[in-house]
Amino acid sequence: YAGQRGIFHALDAAGIPFLVLKGAALGQWLYASPTHRPVTDIDLWFADRDAVCAAAEVLHPLGYVPAPSGGELTTWQKAFDKSSNGHKIRIDAHWALFNSALLNNVMPFDAAVARSQPVGMQGQMLKALSPEDALINAIGHRALKQLSGQADTLKWLVDQQLLFKSLDSGQWQA
Repeated sequence: YAGQRGIFHALDAAGIPFLVLKGAALGQWLYASPTHRPVTDIDLWFADRDAVCAAAEVLHPLGYVPAPSGGELTTWQKAFDKSSNGHKIRIDAHWALFNSALLNNVMPFDAAVARSQPVGMQGQMLKALSPEDALINAIGHRALKQLSGQADTLKWLVDQQLLFKSLDSGQWQA
């Protein structure tokens, strides 16, 4: 996650609430080590499209530029890329948890923030989905990828297995 610390501090300083999603968050609390969970981008969830536009204004001075749209599975998100030391860093800024009209109202942002858990990343405490919400996100994300014809990836299957095993009976009830 080299280079991400400035983003998190800048978003906090601008007063833009967000949650860290998927691999970046799961690697911090679900896996034995963050290095065990491959990550190709950093997924952040914002309250709405206006918040993503405000985040874009914060990201631009840090060198992030809008990336081309990725089709129907990116309807409710914008991607921003930065080149750093020969590597591309991508931020996917979501304003709905799922990129699907069928699922995008499953979980309101404010409710997810209220249930969120702290995760330490780059020397900063950030908010991530609760274990229960992370499982819902993992299942929904994988289902949408399958519906669009994309093959499973091992990391999505491992995420789900570890999430299933991590929940206690109270969390399953929730």
